[in-house]
Amino acid sequence: MSTSPEQKREHCDDLLVMSAVHGVDDAEQLELDRLIREFDLSDTDRFESTVGALDAGWHQMAGDVLPEGFSERLKTKIVDDAASYVGNPAADSVAQDSTQSPVRPNASDTSSTSSYAWTTREKLMSLVTAASLMFALASATGFFDKPEPQDGTDVVVELTIQEKLANLRNAGLADLRVADWTNPTESVASQSATGQVVWSDSRQEGYMVIDNLQVNDPSVEQYQLWIFDTERNDDFPVDGGVFDINAQGQVIVPIDSRLPITQVKMFAITIEIPGGVVKSERERLPLLASIEL
Repeated sequence: MSTSPEQKREHCDDLLVMSAVHGVDDAEQLELDRLIREFDLSDTDRFESTVGALDAGWHQMAGDVLPEGFSERLKTKIVDDAASYVGNPAADSVAQDSTQSPVRPNASDTSSTSSYAWTTREKLMSLVTAASLMFALASATGFFDKPEPQDGTDVVVELTIQEKLANLRNAGLADLRVADWTNPTESVASQSATGQVVWSDSRQEGYMVIDNLQVNDPSVEQYQLWIFDTERNDDFPVDGGVFDINAQGQVIVPIDSRLPITQVKMFAITIEIPGGVVKSERERLPLLASIEL
């Protein structure tokens, strides 16, 4: 039984799609090469780049990682190629005005000698048309505009102070220390103050959680944290940084230890001059937290 040129071309398109999507075996490749020569097909008549661009595009829309340096070129290529795909003669047979329904021959029409079937090329070009328009719309609306690092590294999302504290609490660290604040001198500044201090020696990381400590005027005085280490003389605790209380309620303050801590045993908050001091006389000591060793 002889094969018409239309059937041969349809078979060629089938092989082209198979080759672009998931590959063909050796025999199919030989047949495909013969048909490409017979129909004198150019690169634009083959589907590898089209399927590759669409596949990469779907991966980008799904948030997957694309090859380095490819995302911008993909975005530009998809948008630039959309018009050419829509204008492709093969696509024109299926790309209708958005206000009209596609017109297909009626299968029950007795005047038609055979029912109409979509060709492989029409199916793929229809997909290309729809996908290209989708990519163009996504690009125009900023869908692809995700932050990209300048040095090729992953984008780092900054955590809030609450998230950092929660991560430290939930890290399952054996040396995690949590102690409640007390008011050892019955200071007016901390008469209603409560809260905790959370610290890890292994991470050299910690946070002060303080409720209702008196608001201070930074131009007059500031709060200063002191960290007592079992390996250091209590007369010379480690400076943990100065901080301010701007409003009543709860605040979370990161501990800024100026020196490494071997094994923490106590935290103390004093009230000092703006900028803090190198060595505190501890005359004003509103809060203290002792660690059970």
